[in-house]
Amino acid sequence: AKIAIQRGATAVMFDVTDNMAAMDELTEIGSSLGRPVLTLQGSDAMELKTIMSRQAEVNIRIFHIPPVQQAESAEINKKEYFGMGIFVAVFLLFCVICVFVMLKLKWRHRESQLSLGNITKRAIAKLETRKYQTPGHITQQFQVHSSDASMQSSISESCAICLEGYKMG
Repeated sequence: AKIAIQRGATAVMFDVTDNMAAMDELTEIGSSLGRPVLTLQGSDAMELKTIMSRQAEVNIRIFHIPPVQQAESAEINKKEYFGMGIFVAVFLLFCVICVFVMLKLKWRHRESQLSLGNITKRAIAKLETRKYQTPGHITQQFQVHSSDASMQSSISESCAICLEGYKMG
């Protein structure tokens, strides 16, 4: 770079695609020379090489992006992705908790309905019932147990709650 500037070059360009360590060295040297020292990588370097091989004199407009800013912008991008990842994780956790709470409330409601039905069946099973064979003649009075409740409810001659006397017809 020093020799090229001593011979009259207004700027020096280097392709550092294969050697990234050279980029740091050239950045340090370029600040002491007083002339621009450009480091190019990848497709940008190949494009510039093809342009320069076709023409003897080339005018190029250069936009300077210091390497420090590139590192800072990469760090900012990492922080943004990290922040986005945290947001997504918290959002998914919130959704899972909401679904869990909704399912628990639904199950609790279903359990309360089932338990009320069971309580009602047990209460009816404990009531006294009378069995009639013919109109007006009571043959037997007994307590129905929970195992007999389903059998007795299917018989048309039994009455679970009798407020008045049983009458046929």
